[in-house]
Amino acid sequence: MDPSPTNPITAWIRFMNMREEFLSRYETVSKMEVLDNRRLLKSYCHADVTVLRVACRTFRRHILESRNVEVFLESMTIASVCNNAFRKMRTVYEFNGCYWHGQSF
Repeated sequence: MDPSPTNPITAWIRFMNMREEFLSRYETVSKMEVLDNRRLLKSYCHADVTVLRVACRTFRRHILESRNVEVFLESMTIASVCNNAFRKMRTVYEFNGCYWHGQSF
């Protein structure tokens, strides 16, 4: 018998050995430990909330320091945060033209 990995008989024997090893480990682990999905989902949820809380605090602190915009009190979207930051940076007195380019009609 050819021991190369491309030989189908060798591959089948290797697969059956791996299957037997997996099933024996599965039997011992399944008897010792009960899978608790509720506990796992709760831990994943707590981890997600922690990541979101840290990201929001970091984002708020960065925008507050750089542009003096209170993100969660003055704005509802990222676009409105950018618009508020732009308005606080530039005071525009007249709107009778293209205020982006300073041209009037």
